[in-house]
Amino acid sequence: MNTASMNIPAYFTSLSDYRVAGRCLHQSGDISGLVLCGTIADCDDLSETEDYGKDNTDFLREQLGFEFANGIPAEDTLNRLVRRLKAKELEGCLKSCLQALTLAGKHLSIDGKELRGTPSLRAVNTPWCRW
Repeated sequence: MNTASMNIPAYFTSLSDYRVAGRCLHQSGDISGLVLCGTIADCDDLSETEDYGKDNTDFLREQLGFEFANGIPAEDTLNRLVRRLKAKELEGCLKSCLQALTLAGKHLSIDGKELRGTPSLRAVNTPWCRW
C-alpha cells in the first residue's frame, strides 16, 4: 500500500507509451517522474538523474509515490523514453502536476531574516556596519 503524500508518477499516465506491453521492467510514470525530479534537482544529464534516483530511492518511494519495482531505470532507459516524448502530451501532464501543487491550507515557514538580508553575526564587522 502506497502511503505517499504525493503520487508524482500518476500525473504521467496519459503519456503515450510506445513500448511493448509485458517486456518493460519500469513503469513509464516512474521514468517520466524521475526525469522531472532530476530536472528540478538540477541534474545536468540523464546519468546524473540516474544517480539522483539511486541516492534518493527511499524518499522517492515514500514521499512522492514512485514504485521502482525493478530498481532505478538506467540512463539508457531514461534516454529511450525521453527521446520519444510528445511535447503537447508532456505539457498537459506538467500542467496537471503543477496545478496539484498548492500550499492552500498548509503552513509555510519562511525565515524573514534571510529574505530581508539581515547579516549573520559573523558578517556584522563590515565597512558599512560595525558593532
